[in-house]
Amino acid sequence: GGGEGGGGEGGDGSLEDGSYSAQLIHAAWEAIEADAFFCFTALMSEVRDHFCSNLDHTALGITARIERFAGLLAAKDPPLAA
Repeated sequence: GGGEGGGGEGGDGSLEDGSYSAQLIHAAWEAIEADAFFCFTALMSEVRDHFCSNLDHTALGITARIERFAGLLAAKDPPLAA
């Protein structure tokens, strides 16, 4: 068959022409994007209080958090921290 959604070879959505693979990749990309956005949103909701400008240069602010993270990263994975 040669119509949209039909079986066979050539531009009909079959594996032979790669469009099925493209559809799978597109669906996977959308799922990955949604998961990444969910993780980013969850992370930001956990750390949002550290972004208060009044706390920037205190032990509770984002600068201190980044410095602690950098120290932890250097201790656990020096090549990545470099």
